[in-house]
Amino acid sequence: MKNLFASFAMLSVLFLFSCKKDEKTAPTPVSTQKSPIASAKTADGYTVELLGDTNVLFTGYNKLYFQIKDAAGQLVTNATPEVTPLMDMTTMSHSTPHDAVQWNSSENLYSSAATFIMPTTPDGNWYLSVKMSGNTTKMPVTVKDYPTKVLNSAKGSDSVFYYAALVRPKAWTVGMNDITFAVYKKESMMDFPAVSDLTLQMTPEMPSMGHGSPNNVAPTSIGNGLYKGRVNFTMTGDWRIHLKLSRNGSEIVNDIPLDILF
Repeated sequence: MKNLFASFAMLSVLFLFSCKKDEKTAPTPVSTQKSPIASAKTADGYTVELLGDTNVLFTGYNKLYFQIKDAAGQLVTNATPEVTPLMDMTTMSHSTPHDAVQWNSSENLYSSAATFIMPTTPDGNWYLSVKMSGNTTKMPVTVKDYPTKVLNSAKGSDSVFYYAALVRPKAWTVGMNDITFAVYKKESMMDFPAVSDLTLQMTPEMPSMGHGSPNNVAPTSIGNGLYKGRVNFTMTGDWRIHLKLSRNGSEIVNDIPLDILF
């Protein structure tokens, strides 16, 4: 009887240990929930809600998501919204680089992106002009200045102004990281089309330490003005990425610096 009891007790301990081990190694679900930023209603009763990976818009590249509901509160998945970011500066207005809105089936949301070239100021306010079903409404938004220079511009040898923006990841790590840049050109105060036909040379530098890093992979075009490469951060701290833009073997912009701190 004692042997039977001892065997049962040992099995119970093994079972509890096994359960704790399973609980410890179980994967944690990844949340894909978006944060609400702003919303607006159209004249015919539709509600358009702006969502983001965070609840804050910054200067530089921002991924934008939209959820649309009809007057009865039902989700709308077959709309064709046109969204244009505009800066109202009282005596004048201008736009900023942005993508067309498209239905994103993987997110079950409409998605776009906007690269804000300046923050909201006392003399200038951003809003999204949302046009849908012939009606246009304004959605006021606040854009904050990002702590580091993740957007910069330069006039090229072809007399065109180019904007380069860092597509910020969720986090940086020491070692090799994927890195993506968005490049646009200025055609007018309202038109900033994406540029996809460039060759980018990337040189990382750590100004405070006076060194760079090895084994970096130059960004190449993946379409829609986006260029993806690999950067090697050998330590944490302040990093500066120098971008050189060329077309058909001819240098257009010698240096567009972007700053990263992690």
